[in-house]
Amino acid sequence: MLLKALEHPYTDVREAAAEHLPRDTVIIDPLIERVDHHNKFVRTAAISILGRELKSEKAVDALIPLVNHFDIDTQREAILSLGCINDDRAIAPIIECLNNSKHPFVRSACITTLGSFSSQPIVPLLLTYIQDTDVQIRHAAITALGRMREVKAVEQIFPFLRDMNINTRRIALRALAMIFGEENDHFLLKDSTSHSYVTYFSPSTRTPFTPFSERMMIQHHDMYIDPAVAINFSQVIDLVDKIKKPLSEIRKRYEMIAERYGITLGWNEDEYQSEVHLP
Repeated sequence: MLLKALEHPYTDVREAAAEHLPRDTVIIDPLIERVDHHNKFVRTAAISILGRELKSEKAVDALIPLVNHFDIDTQREAILSLGCINDDRAIAPIIECLNNSKHPFVRSACITTLGSFSSQPIVPLLLTYIQDTDVQIRHAAITALGRMREVKAVEQIFPFLRDMNINTRRIALRALAMIFGEENDHFLLKDSTSHSYVTYFSPSTRTPFTPFSERMMIQHHDMYIDPAVAINFSQVIDLVDKIKKPLSEIRKRYEMIAERYGITLGWNEDEYQSEVHLP
C-alpha cells in the first residue's frame, strides 16, 4: 500500500509514504525494482532509502548504472547513496563519471562519495581537484580529504585558510581539524554565534528538490570560525561557562590552536589578567 502511494499524484501523499515505509530488509527487493522508475520521486526515494538509510549492499548492482542516469538529480542521489553503502564496486564507475561529467552538481557528488572510501589510490585524484576552477568542486575535494584524514593534503589545504572566499576559509579549517584529529579543536573552532545552511536545488528546474520532499530542504551544518579573523577574548569567556573548564586551560588550548592553524589571538595580557582577578 505504501509503495503504491509513492506514485500518488499528490505531493503530501508521496512524502508521507516515503517517510513511513519500513526501514528493514523486507522492503529492499521492492525498492530495487523502483530505482529506475519513470516517476522521479519514486526512483529517488527508492535510491535514497536503499543507500542512505538501509546501506544495502544488495542494491549496489542496481544503483551503479544510475551513476550515468539522464536525470541529474537521480544521478547525484545514486552517487551519494553508493557512498553511504561504501562498496568498492562503485569506485571505478564514480571516478569515470567524475572525469566525464561537465556538471559541478554531479562532479561534487562524485568527490564527496569518493571521500567516503579508504582506498589510497583515490587520494592523488582528489588532490588534483583541490585546485579546480569551480569553487563547489574545491570545497568538495577539501572536505573529502578532511574526512579521509589525509595528511598528504595538509600542505595544499593550508593556503585556503587565507582564501578570498570566507566559506572556503572555514571549510579548509574544518578539514584540517579533521585531519589533525583533535576533538577539542572541533569544539573550540566552531562558531557558536552563527549557523550555516545548505539548500539543495534541482539543477534542471532550478526549484528545490530532495528525495523525500519536493519542497525546500535546509540542511544544518556546524559553521567553523573564520581563520582570517582574530579570536577575541569574549569567545574564550563564553566557553568557560559552556564547558566548565578553567580559563587558564581554555586559554592554553586556544594558544595551541593559534599556533597550529596560524590564527591570531585578539587579546592582550592585561585583558586576560583582569578577567582572572574578577571576584
